[in-house]
Amino acid sequence: MPLPKRYEIVRDVINGSRIQLNECPVRVWTLLNEEGFKERGLIHWDTAFLEDKMHDWDWRNGQFHFYGHSDTPGSLQTLLIIYEL
Repeated sequence: MPLPKRYEIVRDVINGSRIQLNECPVRVWTLLNEEGFKERGLIHWDTAFLEDKMHDWDWRNGQFHFYGHSDTPGSLQTLLIIYEL
């Protein structure tokens, strides 16, 4: 998958936390290999892990809620927040 048009990388997100975002993401990935992502793009289970909306994350009233099942609650994760594909 090619690089998304508009995104941000958010580091040290606590699994089970909320953070402020100005707009709702269209996709959220946990980055597994940031350099690989920059070189080859998004490859599920290689460079990143796709997190499912409602199952792993949600966005309400400017608050991004992350409760990913890709790791344990309380763990720190680096997230790729995509706003435009």
